[in-house]
Amino acid sequence: MKKVGIITFHFAVSFGAVLQSYALRNKIKSFHKMDADIINYVPRNWAFPNYKEPKQKRRYIEQINKFNKFRREAIGIEGESFDEFTAYSLSKYDYLITGSDQVWNSGINRNNDCYYLDFASGAQVKIAYAASLGKSLAGIARRDLETYERFIPNFDFISVREKTHVDLIQQFTDQKVVTTLDPTLLLCARSYEQFIERPLCKDKYILLLLVQSGLVVPHILSFADKVSKKFAYNVIHSFFELPSYAIKHSAGSFKFAGIEEFLSLVKNAELIITDSYHGTIFSILFGRPFYSFVNQMAAPRVCDLLNEFGLTERIIEKYKPISDVSLDINFDEAYLRLEELRNASVAFLRRALSCES
Repeated sequence: MKKVGIITFHFAVSFGAVLQSYALRNKIKSFHKMDADIINYVPRNWAFPNYKEPKQKRRYIEQINKFNKFRREAIGIEGESFDEFTAYSLSKYDYLITGSDQVWNSGINRNNDCYYLDFASGAQVKIAYAASLGKSLAGIARRDLETYERFIPNFDFISVREKTHVDLIQQFTDQKVVTTLDPTLLLCARSYEQFIERPLCKDKYILLLLVQSGLVVPHILSFADKVSKKFAYNVIHSFFELPSYAIKHSAGSFKFAGIEEFLSLVKNAELIITDSYHGTIFSILFGRPFYSFVNQMAAPRVCDLLNEFGLTERIIEKYKPISDVSLDINFDEAYLRLEELRNASVAFLRRALSCES
C-alpha cells in the first residue's frame, strides 16, 4: 500500500471545508493499493469564532461536537491534533497533497508555509490538488508572488481550482499547471445522500445559505424575501437570528447545523439562494434550483465554476427582477460537462499518485 497525507482546512467549522476533505480522502482510498489520511494539523493562529452570548456559545459547542463526530466517523480523523510538524511523523507518507479549498489564500492561511508543503522531505512526491488562491488577480499581493516564487517550483504536480489562476501559477514552474475539480465534485450525489436520514422540514422551503453577514447583504435578504412571497415558501436561513422585517416568512435558522443537517437541507430545498461556493456545488450535485450571488472575493470561484457547467444564468451580481426568477433548471449539459471534468481530475490524481487504472 502507498500512503498519502493530505493537508487542508479539515478542522474549520465549515460545511465545504469538511466535505471536500472527506471527498478527496475517499476518492484516493478508492484507488488500487492506495491509502490516505487527513494530516491532523491545526495552525495555532487559526481564527475560530468566539461567541460571547451564552445561547450562541452553547449552540456552537454543540455544532463542534457534530463536526468532530463526522470527522471521526466519516473521515477517520482521530486523536489529538498538533500545531508543529516536529511533533508529528510524516515519514510514513509516500505522497503529500495540499488542497483543495483556499489553501493558497494568504488571507486565510495567514502566510503559513505548511500549505506549500515546506515540511516535505526530498523523497516525498509533492502534489497540489485543486489549490485555490481565493482571490481575483487584482487581489494578489507582492508577498503572495514572493511566496509562489519560493515554493511553487518544489511541486512535482500542480493543479489549481480556478482557471483564472492557471497562468499566474504557471510562470513559477516548469510543470504543467492544470485545473481540477473541487474534491466534492469527484463524488456522485449518492456518496453524500448516505448521510441524510430524512427531511428536516415537512413543508416546502427556500434555503438561504450565506457566508457573509446579514448586515452587509441587505440586497440578498430583500431578494429572498420577495422570492419567498412569490412562491409562498418559508425561508430557512444561515443566521443566528434576523430582524422580523428582513425575512417576513422565516422557518428558522440552521446557523449551528451539522454536516448531515446541511446536506439534508440542500437536498430537500425547493430553491437555494447562496453566496457560498460549496452551497452552489451541492445545489448542482443534488439537482436543486439555485441562484448564486457573487461578490468580489467569491467571483472567480463561483463564476469559473458556473461558466464551466453552462449555468451562468444562475449568477446574480446585484439585482435580478423577481418576475425573472425561475425554479426550472436543465442540468443535462452541466452533468455531461461534470462527467468530463471529473474524469480529467481523477486522471490527474492517478497520474500524480502513479496509480494503476
